[in-house]
Amino acid sequence: MRTFATDERLAYRRAGNELQPRPSEDHVLSYEYRLMQLPLARPDHPEVVPYDVKAGYDWMGTYRAPRISLVGFVDFGAFAQSPQFNRFMNAVAMTAAARKIAWDIVERRKYRHHFTICNGLHERMPAQDIVPFVKQRLEGFPRFRIQVKGGWFWGKKNGRMYFPVYPELTDGPQPVDHLTAVQMRLEHALHPGFYIGCLQLTDHLRFNSELDVHEANELFSVLQRFRETVIVELEVNELTILRTHDDLILKSRALERVPLAG
Repeated sequence: MRTFATDERLAYRRAGNELQPRPSEDHVLSYEYRLMQLPLARPDHPEVVPYDVKAGYDWMGTYRAPRISLVGFVDFGAFAQSPQFNRFMNAVAMTAAARKIAWDIVERRKYRHHFTICNGLHERMPAQDIVPFVKQRLEGFPRFRIQVKGGWFWGKKNGRMYFPVYPELTDGPQPVDHLTAVQMRLEHALHPGFYIGCLQLTDHLRFNSELDVHEANELFSVLQRFRETVIVELEVNELTILRTHDDLILKSRALERVPLAG
């Protein structure tokens, strides 16, 4: 019987902004989101932050120097065939907030959905050493399964909805989830949580505006309703070393696909 990591093990409930804000508050897009992702989702928004060189964003959500990470891509076909995923997306589309979601980005990213395991590999070693290092360290690492649950907002990028990922646990007396085991093999900083970005907001959600009074309430209600729903369960049989110039990986390419052992 397969066992998957829990919220407690992955610290999702501490990291996420899954509870509906108080009715007196708006859901305001953060500076980080308006710098990192809003320029890609809605470049004409008046509150877009076009650049912040100190933060590493050179122009409209992109960075000149590429960043290299180890990620796991997910099969969009499996999502599209999932009744739970379609129910979730339809429920979001029926909310008043749907007009503030970048649906065109959903289409552009449907084959780019992924979860990041080890980011910043380019900061640890020369770029030419990354592929052989990762392949050597992951030699013989077994395939495993993940469960993906309903979307939520998370952390400083609070204009983006994520699907949290629950990896299968390893066998043995002291099991860890397989994604943490990958981080350990690569001697990467451990972080308890893995996410698939799914939807981007194009504007703030308002509680106090007369026209927008229902939009945040409706959207957060949908997120709460699907919070414990398994959207899809997938086998992970390869990981990818990815080079990108933006956080939505719209300008990116796979440097190497690393197959896992059968």
